[in-house]
Amino acid sequence: MKKSILEIGISILLIVTTFAIMNYPINITTLEFWLFIMLAFFESVVVILISRLIKRNKKKKKIDKKYLEHANQTKLIIIFSLSIVLVVVLSIVRNILVDVYDAKNIYPKSREELEYNIVSDEKKVSIPIPSYSVYLGTSWGELMQFQSPKNSNQLKSEIEDILNSDEFIKYETEFGDYYYNSEYDYTITGYDVFEGLAINSFNYVFCNGNCVE
Repeated sequence: MKKSILEIGISILLIVTTFAIMNYPINITTLEFWLFIMLAFFESVVVILISRLIKRNKKKKKIDKKYLEHANQTKLIIIFSLSIVLVVVLSIVRNILVDVYDAKNIYPKSREELEYNIVSDEKKVSIPIPSYSVYLGTSWGELMQFQSPKNSNQLKSEIEDILNSDEFIKYETEFGDYYYNSEYDYTITGYDVFEGLAINSFNYVFCNGNCVE
């Protein structure tokens, strides 16, 4: 019973330390959260294996005071060494994740033009989108889907800048803001930004013509 409590206590201590070092990842949609889960599982398994190994060695030898002291010292050294290694690894991993996050935030705020063919009228329109965006396709003839490595907040900011530019006429309706492009005669009736594990995505909801009038 004491052994189990000790194992649980050491595991919890390591997991809480890992949780703090990784800056408390609680969003299950992020890569950091699942990395934390894997590390917590690894830490628990290692603690159990070390405990079982020491217990098995004890059964093979005559238990005396000196041996117990030696075993306890060995156990403490192993746990301390493992903790140091984990802290170093976690620090490196955290720095890498921070660098990736920062890189997403410093992508240049520029834009691209997507040449899209509206099949119903067989005409091409130019739809402005944030740079570094990959067009995934259109669903139901009105939902354009994209992926981008940019930070989700930056995507929202850039899309807002695009829709509030001189290219669009903004209409405030009971269903939200509509953005009409008079040059190519289409309306963007909304957008959504989604945060993924490694890459984010967004979509435009649009219709052909002026959907407000």
